[in-house]
Amino acid sequence: MEQRTANGRFRIFRTEFKLIYIGVLVLGSSLAFGQAERATLNAGNADNVLCVEYSPRGDKIATGGADNSVKIWSAESGARLATLAGHDNWVTCVAFSSDGALMASGSDDKTVKFWDLRGGAVIRTLEGHDDAVNGVAFSPDGSLIVSASRDRTIRVWDARTGATRQRILGGGDVFTSVAFSPDGASFATGAGVSMVDKNNTVKIWAPGEKKPVRVLRGHTGRIRDVDYSPDGTRLASASDDGSIILWDAASGKEIRRFRGHGGNATTVAFSPDGESLVSGGADNALVLWRVDSSDPVKTFAGHDAYVSGVDFSPLGGRFASGGLDGTLRMWNVAGGAKIAGARGHDDWVAALDFSPQGDRLASGGFDNSIIVWDHSNAQIEKALNGHKEWIGSIAYSPDGSTIASGSWDRSIKLWNVEQAKPIRTLFGHKEGVTALAFSPDGDIVASGSALGELRVWETSGGVALGEIETDALWISSLAFSRDGERLLVGSWNDAVTEYDVASGEPVREFVGMTSAVGSATYSPDGRFVAACGYDGTARLWNASTGELLRTFRGAERELLSLAFSPDGERIAAGGADRVVFVWDATTGERVKTYPGSKADVTAVRYSPDGSKIAGAGRDETILLFGANDDRTIDAARTNREVNITRESARAKFGGALFDN
Repeated sequence: MEQRTANGRFRIFRTEFKLIYIGVLVLGSSLAFGQAERATLNAGNADNVLCVEYSPRGDKIATGGADNSVKIWSAESGARLATLAGHDNWVTCVAFSSDGALMASGSDDKTVKFWDLRGGAVIRTLEGHDDAVNGVAFSPDGSLIVSASRDRTIRVWDARTGATRQRILGGGDVFTSVAFSPDGASFATGAGVSMVDKNNTVKIWAPGEKKPVRVLRGHTGRIRDVDYSPDGTRLASASDDGSIILWDAASGKEIRRFRGHGGNATTVAFSPDGESLVSGGADNALVLWRVDSSDPVKTFAGHDAYVSGVDFSPLGGRFASGGLDGTLRMWNVAGGAKIAGARGHDDWVAALDFSPQGDRLASGGFDNSIIVWDHSNAQIEKALNGHKEWIGSIAYSPDGSTIASGSWDRSIKLWNVEQAKPIRTLFGHKEGVTALAFSPDGDIVASGSALGELRVWETSGGVALGEIETDALWISSLAFSRDGERLLVGSWNDAVTEYDVASGEPVREFVGMTSAVGSATYSPDGRFVAACGYDGTARLWNASTGELLRTFRGAERELLSLAFSPDGERIAAGGADRVVFVWDATTGERVKTYPGSKADVTAVRYSPDGSKIAGAGRDETILLFGANDDRTIDAARTNREVNITRESARAKFGGALFDN
């Protein structure tokens, strides 16, 4: 059970129904395979996934692990396609043949196994090493397999017969990894401290030669992984010294050194175009790099333990990682980064909004701060500090010059975005501010609270224009109509209600929600109203008549936030399933599922141009998804309805907040 207090009056409990948490406060912003931006699979390799590799066609992923098996997964659906059992100890390395029909695996049982993936059978077992096999690779033409071992030897095998072609003594090196060059003329190995030269080296070998062609020196810690660029001109190595080095493969000279992990760098892989690298580390993180810059592009957080393997999809745009947390994770390069130039938020992220121009993203959190991000480079631009309690809602003004923030300190602040200073503070609510909305002309801001209070303010002078009486238990969201004359209110008493702003009178109720409303909004053209709720559904109505048009299903748990795409053709929603669902607004078909975060997705927003979807998480992350990524991950879902009433809320959380 988690507990926090606001002003000493209200407690938020994690109940068996997961009814109230950070996502509720929004009410007003790395496979069980889950999404297009990021997906996580419990890889079934006991507690440890030790290696990861994509098939040449990019349609499969192989993992090896501490359960002594190799597992083959569909890269699209996340389905487990095969389990290859036969090793007697941990599987430490895997490699596909160039045509994807065969696989080699190395193990702590000192063997290399050669598999026919069409039938899942072992073709042969290659024996000869005296200690664990740490690296294995096919030559590009498939005729050779090279293996690197803790026994300080390298073996080159005939892939057709299984015979040993060559045994190379490594000069005392404890070999950790091996990779063939794309042209097959050489292979590279990584190793620990050599008993001979007392160095941690990358060595380049030619098949048939007993001595290395080239020795690359520069690391001060054991080399954990090596990888050739797709054109074979460069090598990358990851080391226990915390760095990744990019080498010129022909000269052996260091081109660039990358530092970004808070500990050992454990694994590295090139992108298919050779322009990027991704590395994993003992700090549980993955870092994306451009080969022409030493500055990290993005950091991907999600693993709960040491990242042991990483590989780019040959199709580009995504990569997979495995960790000692027993998970296989998939990431989109264009999304999935935890946005944090520095640390970012130090607590749950509760609110999100894009600037009208689409170049900035603002977030508010339980650390009482608002952060303005340049989401193109994941850098913090400004931090707006001044609230004394959690941020429950934020909204950009239509011209982008002002941000409104609502807090559990019962105040609303209007901020000058350029100067990062508050223009004025509005007081009047008796409980935390949970929802905000600007009128289309920016002259009015509406605010809702956890007591169901609905207030309207003049932005130019901060004057309270009035309070609209509602029956709301808790106002979760607010949205103005296109003409600014109506105000749509979502609330915890299962209601979506439209009010006349001038008179304060209810105009229409959109009927159909069966539990608390997480979010409600108008479509961009004003013709429709959509809402999502704690019953795990979203619904669409005709805005003029109130007719319920369709129900969107697919979520298993509570949905907390919802947004239309700018063209109105799609609806995105996120919640306690920890993913972002996207539906076709016309047909109701679920077209995409983006894995969100390690915890509940508390806010979802489309960028103004429709190219991105932003999601905020209770795990302190903000995730950006490419809205045009066509990848869809289907997962079995069963709907579960949760009904919240004033009586049930009072019974669960005490009467102080609800007895009014």
